[in-house]
Amino acid sequence: EVIMNQHSTPDLVEPDVKGSSSGKSAEDDKIVIVVDDEASEGTPLIRMEECRICQEEDSIKNLESPCACIGSLKAYAHRKCVQHWCNEKGDIICEICHQPYQPDYTASPQRTSDETPFNFG
Repeated sequence: EVIMNQHSTPDLVEPDVKGSSSGKSAEDDKIVIVVDDEASEGTPLIRMEECRICQEEDSIKNLESPCACIGSLKAYAHRKCVQHWCNEKGDIICEICHQPYQPDYTASPQRTSDETPFNFG
């Protein structure tokens, strides 16, 4: 007989072998059950990372590694965040690793201070 507690660690109970003439010892009747608590809790195996731009945590499948930055430089970012940053700064070059963001990022041209728009109407 096996009694399981909340931690899924089996407590073995000696079977009643009084009067048993089969020649078996109590040791022969013990059963051990191993239960993996981690798997039984349904813990998702989805890797999460933080976007280096908006700093929100998201599934790795929703993030890109758009440049050569690695390790503690937080290489992952949402594509929309990187594109917005490229538009804001006017180029597609990473300030940290100096590599262009890949693939297919674009940048809106920056206006200089002497390019003031005129209102003709």
